Amino acid sequence: MACDNLRAQGRHASWEGSGYDDGDNSGISLSEQIGVEVDPGEQVMMEELRRRLDECMQALSPRQQIVAELIWMQEKAAKAVAEQLRVSEPAISQHVKKARESVRGCLERHGYQMIC
Repeated sequence: MACDNLRAQGRHASWEGSGYDDGDNSGISLSEQIGVEVDPGEQVMMEELRRRLDECMQALSPRQQIVAELIWMQEKAAKAVAEQLRVSEPAISQHVKKARESVRGCLERHGYQMIC
């Protein structure tokens, strides 16, 4: 049910702009929203990374996308997400683990080097 509610709201995991696209800031970048000046070269690299992250997130299963959005982008606790989605905390942990592995693998295939 909660998954259907998120989908019905048109929300999906996206790294464009402010972390997720909820329509509030219509094309305004995160750096513009918080008033930080970013070097143009660095800006281009960050935009490319955001595009790649968005591609990688879209490749996740629908359930992994929802869990990733709630945990990573909305910074909700695993317990709260488990309650919201009516699944166990270990199930949430598994979705997060698999999503992390998938996103990391996707980024590595696109030439990004992971730190740890």
